Amino acid sequence: MDSRFRGNDNSDFHELNARLYQQACKFIPAGVNSPVRAFKAVGGTPLFIARGKGPFIWDESGKKYLDFCMSWGALLFGHAPKGLIQVLSREVKKGTSFGTATRKEVELAS
Repeated sequence: MDSRFRGNDNSDFHELNARLYQQACKFIPAGVNSPVRAFKAVGGTPLFIARGKGPFIWDESGKKYLDFCMSWGALLFGHAPKGLIQVLSREVKKGTSFGTATRKEVELAS
C-alpha cells in the first residue's frame, strides 16, 4: 500500500495517537466518541483530530487529511466557514439554549 495512506507507519504519529487513545479510554467508553467506536473492528489506533478548515482536518501530530466524513453530513459547508463563524459569533452572544420557544427556531423551520 502507498505510504501516503498508512499514517500509522510514522512512529511519532502513532505514539501521540496511542497516548491520547490510552488516556481517552480511562474516561470515554471505548476511548472514542460514537460512531468511531466501530474503529476497533478494523484495528489500529484512532486518529485524534485537532482542528478543521474547509474540507480538511489535521490530527494532533499536524498531519493533514481530506475529510470525507464531514461529521457524517452535518458539516455541509465544511469546517469553520467564515460566514458561519461570523453569524454564530453574533448569535451566541444572545444566549446558547433556552429550553423554550424562540423566534429564531420558527424562522429556521419556515
